Amino acid sequence: MKLKKVLIVGAGVGGLTLAIALQRLGFEVEIYEKASKLQPIGWGLALAPNALLALRQIDLDKSVIQAGHKVCQVQMKTWQGKILKEVPLSALEEKLGNSVVTINRGRLHQILLAAIDESKLHIGNKATSYKEYDTQVILTLENGQEVEGDLLVGADGIHSMVRRQLFPNSQLHYSGYTAWRGICESKNLLKDGTYLSILGRGIRFGCTHNGDGTLCWYATYLTSPGKTIVDSPQALVLKRYHDWCFPVCEIIASTHNSSIIQTDVYDADPLVTWSSQHVTLLGDAAHPMTPDMNQGAASAIEDAIILANSLQFSSTLHEGIQLYESYRIKRTSNIIKRSRQSGQVEHIHNPLLYSLRNAVYAYTPVEILLKQLIVVSKFESPAIRK
Repeated sequence: MKLKKVLIVGAGVGGLTLAIALQRLGFEVEIYEKASKLQPIGWGLALAPNALLALRQIDLDKSVIQAGHKVCQVQMKTWQGKILKEVPLSALEEKLGNSVVTINRGRLHQILLAAIDESKLHIGNKATSYKEYDTQVILTLENGQEVEGDLLVGADGIHSMVRRQLFPNSQLHYSGYTAWRGICESKNLLKDGTYLSILGRGIRFGCTHNGDGTLCWYATYLTSPGKTIVDSPQALVLKRYHDWCFPVCEIIASTHNSSIIQTDVYDADPLVTWSSQHVTLLGDAAHPMTPDMNQGAASAIEDAIILANSLQFSSTLHEGIQLYESYRIKRTSNIIKRSRQSGQVEHIHNPLLYSLRNAVYAYTPVEILLKQLIVVSKFESPAIRK
């Protein structure tokens, strides 16, 4: 297929990955990012094997693995410190060729930025709307500039302008819980290779290494949505977890206030299509999901590689978009539902259901948990099938 130009709205993980993949295949790409400066945002991301297998197609998997931290086991505990389950990930690596890798989001962003043609990246250019015609799409920027393209890809996140215009009736769904995330330099508080998940009633805490000498952590609990304004987020979070087992309080106490952020967690019901004639969606713009399956960034990376491959292996734009959706919509819809269910289970507040959940985790065979993880972590694209 010969496209004159692909316009990408958003220079996040998904948008940059798509730009790299398309440029390697010979497509002309222009990226429009509303931020006036691309600052490396910290916080940790977990990349399952599907993300690393997708990144292998643009030769960036090794760079990401080297910059990240390999997770060798997942350990689950109660808030009082009782171990519920330890899941070694060696079987995941044997089956799929990679384990889970955690990495500082800012470092991942830097790796992606280094691989694109920066002349095609237009920062400080907020996209406000688009118009679609029979043979092209025209993107309008906040400064009044209009740019023409054959395909517009909305990779502009959970509050996507492109998604809102394309599907105005699509609504975000509040998960019921908010998330505090932080990064601290006290890496010795957690054993290398461990992803620790600690569960309470309607509340949880998780942490792992980032690969850059830091620990990343999250603290989530049931509450009404809305930004919490406090002078010391560290003190607020520490108060909620003051009687939790080691190393929860120690990690929170060693985190600077400037390294803690709050985000209310939303998802959206799956769409049956992501596209029109010259417009499609990618990442959180296409399938907002809760972080409970650790597949948000991985799904965006998968989207990007598969969209690029679909366009390459198709004779028309319509055919390429259809191929892209055939690979991605069913899979991401399933992950959205699984993530939502997992979040609901892990935030159970009822004391009887809390005890039942813990018993289920404790007595479920490791093999069953690994089988579920392997299914979610597989990667398939037109490039592999062809």
